[in-house]
Amino acid sequence: MNFYVSFVTELEILSYPSLTPQEEIRLRKLLAEMPVIDATREIKDSAIALRKLYRLKLPDAFIAATAQTLKATLITNDKGFDA
Repeated sequence: MNFYVSFVTELEILSYPSLTPQEEIRLRKLLAEMPVIDATREIKDSAIALRKLYRLKLPDAFIAATAQTLKATLITNDKGFDA
């Protein structure tokens, strides 16, 4: 099974205010093992459409658009994605 990380997720994880230096090192090592997907035109267009359709927050729209574009399963703990 392949895992991918949206650049938004990377930013959210690494900018967590209470993150200790040791936790940041561990997270950076983990992120280095997975492809971090940057915003392509296709992902941007999909994020725009998802944000309009579902009134998602912009970061959530980018994360969902990344999964949609990659045809990947979105794994999240974000309650905003509950169906």
